[in-house]
Parts: sequence; structure tokens; C-alpha cells
Amino acid sequence: MTIVQSFSIGLISGQISEEQIVAGIKHVMTMVAIGVFVFFIFIFPSFLTVNVNVFPETPNIGETIFVDGSVLFSSVPAEGAIIELVSPLKEVRTQIADNVGEFHTTFNAPTQPGPYEIAVSAKYEGEVKTVITQIVVR
Repeated sequence: MTIVQSFSIGLISGQISEEQIVAGIKHVMTMVAIGVFVFFIFIFPSFLTVNVNVFPETPNIGETIFVDGSVLFSSVPAEGAIIELVSPLKEVRTQIADNVGEFHTTFNAPTQPGPYEIAVSAKYEGEVKTVITQIVVR
């Protein structure tokens, strides 16, 4: 659509400014170049988004920690994305996002109080996104 509009407006610009439709070719080239540039910068890029929810954020020693979330690719569920979850005790689990881009798992809280991290990495169509969430074990 950008190219069609650029072509049409360029020809009309040439007709108006120089009274010749052929003179609009330079306007067409300029408008197509700008339109394609803007398209590739603002519209074309795709982005991988990972949303992670951890409950409870301050678990007791040995308590079950629920981790769930969703993966979106350009605001569309990333069905089949490979999810790698790293627990506070460095246990690694791999899952595949379901048909709505969601994942769920549980971990046991560490036996020592203190701050810990849960890392979630998603891989989809050549893109990788990692989200790290902190918990504090009491």
C-alpha cells in the first residue's frame, strides 16, 4: 500500500509542481524510499515478549513456588516456543509453550533463607528473550 500511495502521490506532485506527469518520477522515487524506510523501521520489526508470574514472591523455606507466564511474538501467542526455566537451586527445566503461548511449572523454595533468582528464557523463530525474576526466601 505504501508503494502504491507513493507512486500515485509522486505522479500528482510532478503534475502540480512542474505541469508534467513524467516529472513526478523523482517525487515517486523519493516517496517510495521514505515509505519503505519508515515501514522497515516502525512496522516490520517483530518482537518476542515474555511475561512471567511467580507466586509467592516471598516463599517460606521449602514452600512450592508457582511459575507461569506467556510468550508473544509480535503480540501473537508464540505456540511451540521453547521455554527454559532455571530454578533458584539452578535446576533447569525445558517446556514448550502451549497453543496460546502459555507455560506453567512449580519449584520448591530453597532450604536457606535469602534472595534467589528464577530465570526464564524463550526461543522462538530465531529470537531469544530472557527474563529474570527475584524471590526472597524467608
